[in-house]
Amino acid sequence: MKNIKKLSLFVSVAALLIACGSEDSTNNPVGGGSANNSIEGAAGFLVDSRDGHRYKTVTIGTQTWMAENLNYAYLQPTAEIDSSSFCYNDDPANCEIYGRFYAWSAAMDSAGLLLNDGKGRGCGDGGVCAANGTVQGICPSGWRLPQKQDFEILIAFVQDSVDKIVAQKKQNLEPLIEGIEDAREHLKASVWSNLYDTFGFSALPSGYTEFNGTFTPVRIDYYGLGEYTYFWSSTSSDGFFGGTNVNILSLGNSFSLSFLGNGIESSRAGDGISVRCLKK
Repeated sequence: MKNIKKLSLFVSVAALLIACGSEDSTNNPVGGGSANNSIEGAAGFLVDSRDGHRYKTVTIGTQTWMAENLNYAYLQPTAEIDSSSFCYNDDPANCEIYGRFYAWSAAMDSAGLLLNDGKGRGCGDGGVCAANGTVQGICPSGWRLPQKQDFEILIAFVQDSVDKIVAQKKQNLEPLIEGIEDAREHLKASVWSNLYDTFGFSALPSGYTEFNGTFTPVRIDYYGLGEYTYFWSSTSSDGFFGGTNVNILSLGNSFSLSFLGNGIESSRAGDGISVRCLKK
């Protein structure tokens, strides 16, 4: 997932200002494109009772997502590393902006530190974990890790809404900017090469981390800040070379998009990437 060339991509879709709601809000879902080709997500807030951290939330279609990356400090050591969550370049200031990176075992709360019935226990870096149903994992009470199908629902809804925008532009003989037809471009915060945060999902180019086991102690390498971002799901599969692969939502710069299909890839469970929780 590294060494991806950066290209600029400009999209001219205007986004309406998102009205703030109440805490842990579940306002009406986002609708389709309006007359001025804008889409608005229903915004709210979530307060994590474990540490008092406050997160923006947004309802897109039938789903309510955290609109910021999780920043809960899960510091459980593993056999190889002395923690299971990290700040980019080990800088706490990056956690305040981008949230924390989590090993998949931490995202699933494999050690059962947070919940006895979170259904992530035993889901580590070893063999495939057959998690039954939804998994709360590291997410706050009332929220859970998304499954692969949750990412598929999100992408499908956004793509349908974007298709309506594109159709309207073509009908009005308006020029189309490169990339406007790709749903993933509309999930990104405006810091990505002047893109518009059309739905309020506000994905940031936070990068990711790898744990390099060829060194003693294990070396932690960070990649991709400003280039791309990934979000864990609770859906796993066999890895090509043993171990566990996990489905992730992948958002990259314009060069990487041509290789990402619908944005749902797989990653080694041993990588450290971001978490966005979904309301139960």
